[in-house]
Amino acid sequence: MSCIVVRIRSRVFGSRARGRGAVDRRVGVIVVLLGALALVPLRSVEAGTYIFGAAVTHPSGYTGAGEVLTVTVCVDPASPNASPLRVPVRNGLSTFNALSARSPNLFSGGANDIPSSAIDVESILVHELGHCFGLGHPNVGLEADVGSGDRDYTKSERGPNGMWNLDDGVDGIKGSCDDLRGDDVNLHWFHRQGNNPFVLPSVVDSTTYSRNLAHLPASPAQCSGPGGPGLPGAAGSGPHSFAANAERAVGARLGFPNTEAVMEQGASFDEDQRSLVADDVATVRFAMSGADELASTADDYTFQLVWGGLATSGCDVVVRFNNATAFADCSVSGALVPSQSGLHVAISTGSVRLNTGFNWYFDQDLACSLDVDGNGTVAPLTDGVLALRFLSGMSGSALVSGAIGAGATRSTPQAVAAFLESCRFPLLDADGTGSTGASSDGALALRYLFGFRGSSLVSGIVVGGSCSRCTAPEIERVLGSLHPGA
Repeated sequence: MSCIVVRIRSRVFGSRARGRGAVDRRVGVIVVLLGALALVPLRSVEAGTYIFGAAVTHPSGYTGAGEVLTVTVCVDPASPNASPLRVPVRNGLSTFNALSARSPNLFSGGANDIPSSAIDVESILVHELGHCFGLGHPNVGLEADVGSGDRDYTKSERGPNGMWNLDDGVDGIKGSCDDLRGDDVNLHWFHRQGNNPFVLPSVVDSTTYSRNLAHLPASPAQCSGPGGPGLPGAAGSGPHSFAANAERAVGARLGFPNTEAVMEQGASFDEDQRSLVADDVATVRFAMSGADELASTADDYTFQLVWGGLATSGCDVVVRFNNATAFADCSVSGALVPSQSGLHVAISTGSVRLNTGFNWYFDQDLACSLDVDGNGTVAPLTDGVLALRFLSGMSGSALVSGAIGAGATRSTPQAVAAFLESCRFPLLDADGTGSTGASSDGALALRYLFGFRGSSLVSGIVVGGSCSRCTAPEIERVLGSLHPGA
């Protein structure tokens, strides 16, 4: 089997181009090419919008067939800080499972719970886990041989003239849609209709997204300003000339302040960036359109990221503190996926490393668990009943009546429904079909909380077919991973 190995290394710098004391993720790449992948130009695997550059990259387990992928993420039990890592890692998995875009997603100072001298480990993990699931940097970053002040230009590689062409255009914003990039080769997938990385269309595939600059919105449409791409722009904006990326200055110009892709290279002290934006979600969804790059066809897939606990075996991705890295990095290996629509790679294994020599902040507020009412305990007649009622379509007082435990922090119908909706996968999809139902997933959760195990857990519920977790041990593992104490 053809294989690629890439390691994204991070280093620490004293300041950012934006002027705040900060940490920069600087990328070095180790590439091993075997078999057919020797035909891939080396410069195309520098980690771009996807971690393998021009290759659309898929999570572990994708073979080109439509299915529900289960990706198991663990923390090395021998790692320093293994116990406090559990909640930030699990929250990172919940962020990608929800696959929802948020604006704003940058919070600092009094808007977050992070000390001013600390780095939020959850924000860094969301970024590094994104790499381990196949995402790359949407900006040029410091892995390319450009100055630190030019890192925000959209991800690309040098063209035939062998030189970087870096001109921030009329608006003076690097990474925006009017940058003049000469013959630089774009690696960023952009929305054909608007070239706005902060807006998410209903369909994400090769009919709506492209890397080909010939598919940019037609001139003379103004590409920047309060009206947004394709609409009348503010003075100082020009026509679309290059793919825009979801850098915070671009977001502010387009009416999305304090918003930036989590995969953008660069992180600050006292910064909460735990939520995805439209560009992050679109990149994941484009890959989910499969090897044919067309949505709603037979090779589409969905995925569920599952917490594997403190372990190193049976894990697709392992997170650990290891001072062999200067700050934080993600190392992945991948294999070619058959495709008639371009180069596609599926992740084989992934590893995240963080250096202990920083003042890390470990959030301990778990985002998703079987503790539906948030009272610190898990019980069938409260949490199990709430899940079953929700899946049965109940709402309002009927959802929560008589099913809220003492000391609950989520007691209103609105709070319970919002929690269950945001944690629907994999919390409410125990059998891994990619859909949820009261008579299947709801019954499994309730039985599990009542202590049913083995054949008594699944009897009469899981019958095979569309399930990706069809046996009692598989279902017990995923439900057990959702216990607050796991």
